[in-house]
Amino acid sequence: MGPADGTGRSRYVMQGGRDGDAIGRTRPVLVINPATDGAFERVCRSAMRPPPTGPSDLQARLRSHYPQAVVRPRGLSGEMVVVWYVYREGHWVSSA
Repeated sequence: MGPADGTGRSRYVMQGGRDGDAIGRTRPVLVINPATDGAFERVCRSAMRPPPTGPSDLQARLRSHYPQAVVRPRGLSGEMVVVWYVYREGHWVSSA
């Protein structure tokens, strides 16, 4: 897990392992915002089981609890890790 120190930074949740639905695809690292919302983090972790087919699938799962939730993939060229940004309010908000 990453920062959750009230500085306004996002929480990183390592999912690790392999996605059972797609051979060779690793599960994404979730960058959750706001970082201080433990309940939202727990819902995000729960929504990762079974592994979603993509960011839009995770977003749909989250919206049953958080209607404004948005999930966006980070698309850095050549990056070896899959990272999804998960925003409870649909955009970045301060954790303060």
